[in-house]
Amino acid sequence: MKAYSIHQFARLAAFMNKMNPDCTFCKIIDGTFENSNIYEDGSLIAFMDTQPVNAGHILIVPKKHV
Repeated sequence: MKAYSIHQFARLAAFMNKMNPDCTFCKIIDGTFENSNIYEDGSLIAFMDTQPVNAGHILIVPKKHV
């Protein structure tokens, strides 16, 4: 059995979950980046923009990388 580093394992797990380990939104979904969740269900997540143009700017993204 091949041994994987933690980084390789994270990339493999992301691939298996159809997530891109280089995508900022995928990192938010998997908890690598902190955010202010407003809503979350099985298919999407909504959170406050960290650098909003207008007050109350919310981002809604699917949990699967598109």
